[in-house]
Amino acid sequence: MTKVNTRSNAQPIAAKKAAIKLENFLAKAESTYSTQKLENMYFSIAGSAFDGIENWENLSKKEQNSYRNGFINMANYFIKHLDEKYGNGDGELTRSEFVKYRQQTIYGDMSEMSIREKEIASKPFVNTYNNINIEGGNTINVKEMATFLATIDGDIDEDKDGEINGADYTRHGYGFVEKGTTKAKEFLQQMKMVYEELFGTYPQKTSK
Repeated sequence: MTKVNTRSNAQPIAAKKAAIKLENFLAKAESTYSTQKLENMYFSIAGSAFDGIENWENLSKKEQNSYRNGFINMANYFIKHLDEKYGNGDGELTRSEFVKYRQQTIYGDMSEMSIREKEIASKPFVNTYNNINIEGGNTINVKEMATFLATIDGDIDEDKDGEINGADYTRHGYGFVEKGTTKAKEFLQQMKMVYEELFGTYPQKTSK
């Protein structure tokens, strides 16, 4: 099983810029309603060398490692950035920090909402956190975030190209913001498959 170091607090400038660009890219995709514009939006994570690869088995071991490391690195950068911006800066991403990130991205200032309105508005964000948190720990770890990003890296034909496409992100969004629906179950099944490709045996989710 692949081991991932999640404890380093160092955040190089280039890594921070990449994480900010990813946050901005996802926000832009969520606010874009033109299918054509979404299809032309790309964010490269593992590089263009993977363009046209139809499935994981077609990659050599060296290519698999390169692909895996690209998503691990971006996941690490993204977690640290979100924690620094929306959390306490300890390098870990808790549920409350993740939900705050989603709240501010989608709604901005929620101060005028009642507690009940905030709970209802935030339900999809809690669902998203739980769907990403496939190991069931108290935080989203690097493996989970890498799996989430790599799951989005799959178009209608499930090609792997090392990039997140705006249309793919919004298409998958119908699954990861829901709980217990057919789309949510399909997304979790894809997450399971990708996790096993990247890291080996799928974990038994721990109870909270």
